[in-house]
Amino acid sequence: MPFVRKNLSALPKWDPAILWYARGIAVMQLRPLSDPTSWRWQAGVHGFGPGNLEPGDPPISNATVDRYLAQCQHGSWYFLPWHRGYLSAFERIVRAAIAAIGTAEATAAAKTWALPYWDLSKPNWRLIREEFRVQALPTGEDNPLYVAERNPGFISGNVGITAKGVALDKILKTPDFGGSGGGGGTGFGGPETDFFHGPGALGAIEGGIHNYVHGQVGGADGFMSDFDHAGLDPLFWLHHCNIDRLWEVWRKRDSLHKNPADPKWLNGPKTKKFRLYDQTGHEWMFTSSQMTDTNAQPLDFSYEDVSDPLPGVAIPGHLHGFAKAAPAPTGIMAMFSKNRQIEVLGATTPGVSLGSGRQKARVSFGAPKKTGAPGFKGLLGAKPKAERYLLNLENITGTRRGLSYAVYVNLPDDGDPETDEHHFVGMLNLFGVERASDPQDTHGGSGLTFVFDVTGLVRQEGAAVTKPGSMSVDFVPENADTPDNAAHVGRISLVRETA
Repeated sequence: MPFVRKNLSALPKWDPAILWYARGIAVMQLRPLSDPTSWRWQAGVHGFGPGNLEPGDPPISNATVDRYLAQCQHGSWYFLPWHRGYLSAFERIVRAAIAAIGTAEATAAAKTWALPYWDLSKPNWRLIREEFRVQALPTGEDNPLYVAERNPGFISGNVGITAKGVALDKILKTPDFGGSGGGGGTGFGGPETDFFHGPGALGAIEGGIHNYVHGQVGGADGFMSDFDHAGLDPLFWLHHCNIDRLWEVWRKRDSLHKNPADPKWLNGPKTKKFRLYDQTGHEWMFTSSQMTDTNAQPLDFSYEDVSDPLPGVAIPGHLHGFAKAAPAPTGIMAMFSKNRQIEVLGATTPGVSLGSGRQKARVSFGAPKKTGAPGFKGLLGAKPKAERYLLNLENITGTRRGLSYAVYVNLPDDGDPETDEHHFVGMLNLFGVERASDPQDTHGGSGLTFVFDVTGLVRQEGAAVTKPGSMSVDFVPENADTPDNAAHVGRISLVRETA
């Protein structure tokens, strides 16, 4: 019978799932970095740099780092399957660490323990639980769930996680799993890439709630807002457990929400295999295809709740997410996802600097072409069957970690961002921006890219439909301590995507 991952937010105080998590971590923390089942090694699998070493640690060879450490997949359609494998291996290691305590109580607990998920869907669930804010366990021992390296407001219990920051409506309505990352939609799970350790163009789930929580919990200097140290915060694993659960929610809520069938996704990237260590200290290799069914080996878990959190009922067989969506069988939908046409209607030149106050940019655009998608005339007729409008925020760079900006389109100059939700299109969450801005890093400092679907708004506003015009884009900082010149958006473009 699969292990059941429960909702952390609904558990009683010091529920066994929480208490045994702390005790398992305590065992792992006693192990040296060189032990793949140690706490620091497991964190290093996500990101690893000189700052991960402590005095007395033996050197870690470049070959070991290249094979096992700093392996996290971000800005990629491997983001979800890689992290699912990572969570599964970690969960088994914690379970084995609990059993290693050796008492009858620990042995019994290890037989059923599973990693809880941090559901943020209710206001009171967005507060960090007391168990993660106190420095001692109920028995008086040091509490491994407490770390000082967090946003100071989180330690005091004043979390700062907003409903807007963790909103799921746009994320769970994203129609495709993968995307292009080249101006068109980036999909729910991320753009189609090879092995990709580092941020870039972000899928809806990663750029949204995932990045937001990382930045807000970590703040300017905490573990969670740093790629190389995020796994050292016990909340990291519970947050990623919820992100993994939302993959199941997305897949189950609509019959057209499908995992990729492409062998490149199913069998993994060409340049590198996904390798981890398991609870026995042996190497474990896995592929995305092995991560699609949580109840089938090598996985063995289910979630307490994967029900649809959004109001209304999803409509099977519709090209939802596109304007004037028309019924279409699955085969046609799959064909569209591979053959969409991208038309850039306009872009800002130069970009815009973001700081401590509300910042406005304006994008001028031309009229979209009236012809249908090339190559489809014989099958679909002169007009495209579906279209959507996308706001691309490209080449976003900066050095300050933990920042988020609410993004609005055509918000009046006297409009109130707190109440004028009609113009809100999404959150710009800059987790990983300092890594993406480093010219010495793998991807040359090109920065982050966010893509927001603004179809409904531009239709209602009458923009980008029949004639040239312009649209405004406002950026409103979420963090009270946001400095001036905190980040820079290199290019803002309005794109029409047709199928």
